[in-house]
Amino acid sequence: MRLLPVAVLSLAPVFAVAQTTPTASSSTTASDTVASTTAAASASTLTSQAPSSVTAGLLDAASQLITITTTGPNTAPLPSVTGSVFVSFPAPQPYVTPTLPAWGAFWSYSQPPIPATSTTAAAPPTFTVSGGSAAALAAAPQEREYTFNIGYAAGAPAGFHRRLLVINNQYPGPLIEANQGDTVVVHVNNGLDIPQTIHWHGMRQNGTNVMDGVPGFSQCAIPAGGSFTYRFQVDGEMGTYWYHSHYGNTLADGLVGGLLIHAKNDPLVQGVDYDDDQVVYIGDFMNDDSEVIIENETNILTPYRGIPFVVEPDAVLINGIGQANCNNAQRGVPCTQNHPAEVNVIAGKQTRLRLINHSGQALIRFSIDNHQLRVIEADDTGVESVWVNEIPVGAGQRYSVVVQANQGAAGSSFWIRAHVATFCINPLATVNGVGILRYTDAAGGSVGLADPTTQPWSNLKIPNVAVCQDLDDDGTALVPLIKENAPTTTSQTAVMNSLFGIFVDPNTHTAFMGFGMNGVAYKNYINNPLLTRVMDGIAIGGNEVASVTFDGQGSADLIINVLDPPPIGHPFHLHGRPFYIVKRGSGAMTSTLWALTRSTAATTTNPLRRDTIVIPQWSYAVLRIKLDDPGVWPLHCHIGWHLAAGKMAAVVIGSAAVKTFSRPADWAALCDGTDPNVIGPGRRSDMSYMPPQARAPYGVNTVVG
Repeated sequence: MRLLPVAVLSLAPVFAVAQTTPTASSSTTASDTVASTTAAASASTLTSQAPSSVTAGLLDAASQLITITTTGPNTAPLPSVTGSVFVSFPAPQPYVTPTLPAWGAFWSYSQPPIPATSTTAAAPPTFTVSGGSAAALAAAPQEREYTFNIGYAAGAPAGFHRRLLVINNQYPGPLIEANQGDTVVVHVNNGLDIPQTIHWHGMRQNGTNVMDGVPGFSQCAIPAGGSFTYRFQVDGEMGTYWYHSHYGNTLADGLVGGLLIHAKNDPLVQGVDYDDDQVVYIGDFMNDDSEVIIENETNILTPYRGIPFVVEPDAVLINGIGQANCNNAQRGVPCTQNHPAEVNVIAGKQTRLRLINHSGQALIRFSIDNHQLRVIEADDTGVESVWVNEIPVGAGQRYSVVVQANQGAAGSSFWIRAHVATFCINPLATVNGVGILRYTDAAGGSVGLADPTTQPWSNLKIPNVAVCQDLDDDGTALVPLIKENAPTTTSQTAVMNSLFGIFVDPNTHTAFMGFGMNGVAYKNYINNPLLTRVMDGIAIGGNEVASVTFDGQGSADLIINVLDPPPIGHPFHLHGRPFYIVKRGSGAMTSTLWALTRSTAATTTNPLRRDTIVIPQWSYAVLRIKLDDPGVWPLHCHIGWHLAAGKMAAVVIGSAAVKTFSRPADWAALCDGTDPNVIGPGRRSDMSYMPPQARAPYGVNTVVG
């Protein structure tokens, strides 16, 4: 982990940190510089570890170290430090860890006790798609019933042993498959000591807004020890979706899984467009629990790892397995070097890889040595084939790519590369992950198990230099296979401005730093849903949440301006119906300017349709939305750390229709006896002590919160 010099980000104050001395229980020492290749370390069974304590150094104006010490069982004397600390790790090759950094390079946070129960994966996981055949598609509509038991488990997805949040003791969670017309029924039993909900990312929920799975928006949270059954019909969807927790950013702790919808009219046909089909999960991973990160990321005095709002991933996972640098692991916590995940494909065949980015933060640049990727799907929209060497996948997004296994015989292997686009996180950082694409024979066996010796494509983008943007925003046209023109006229236009800065709570008159929409940092009252209030005819908005209401007919335009300072960009997800991307551009777009130019500027002929869009810094996008899916729909950044800090708004469609929604008894019962004033995870760090000149770098012009 790097601590940035003050000159880089112009953040004040500057922080240095000192790490506690290693204890005998640590499994990584200075001699552990050669990594082992232990497969499936995520299945290790562990006992509870005593938490380490941390001594943080705050540099005052005179550059003298003021120590802030949290005591604990592993406290040991530390040398004094003055001046800022900057540590540069050499970029490791697969399985090679750099030499042990100086003791001052580590951050240490108390870890939750590691459960005795471990995840069930005894071997590298595979996620083969079972549906989609002609016989499966011919089945009559039916209920697809699942039970999700959410609980804690020990695991080491990236090598660092920690507590995970898992579904049915699996990480990633069970794969859901259904046909268009089916009803999906999921019984969720919350075995955690915190509330939970599950969101079905990309499902339209037309008529079932109450099942969208967002605490404080569409439901009261499922309490600790409680249960709830989600039930919704698949109506018009087809393609690749996923599900995840929507409480805090606990999806980053393990509550994620795939959701696939098969349809008779899907333009992408197995046996024609590809031979085999499997899901590949990609995502960033943190050594620390999400609650620890959220609690500290906005703390101006002692921010998470030294810099407010910058959450640099520790590793990248492929199918739940990654390789963290164990030399950076917190002392006193075991860390073992994982062997990379393997994705097996049959030599000579074309395999569809459904990429799902479940990151809490990162846009990931995905590539496979020696293999071009044939892009055939963006989110749930089948697109005309385009060939790329690398594909950028934003948090929450999905892409399907077809890989032709024609570069050798069974046993051949090639590196899969998953690079975090650190330009929009910390341009001085490098966070890479690897997996292995291995050819097998038709029986599933392979000739050799040697690791790859392949080299990356020579034209891959530099992750900490290239702007974070979508494939179609970077010169590659994605044309939907099912042609559908966007409406040429709209009844309403609304603007959402995304801005990071200082907010002032009008109730307490205290200033705090956060991410907001239209000058409002969202407050998540998890037991007082906005949907219920709209159903009751109560106005929403004010200083609680930025909101827009579309009560017109036909369609509306939603303009999103990302006004955050560079290099911040955001992957925005709109719940409910997918949108048409009719315009992108640099700078900001106003409703007045759009009214003058939209008749010629909007792309209405078969534009790309999706549910999650990456908008770079100082850029805008115009989303055209059909107003045929009434509800109270979240619009939010899919970087969970930004979401927890307030970057979520409400899009109300058809408020009159919302008032007629039915209220299932078990859904309503979730709110019984709850405190409507409870606010979900997301700390508002008081900045009132800071003089205006100190707040200036953060944008003091934002005055409503």
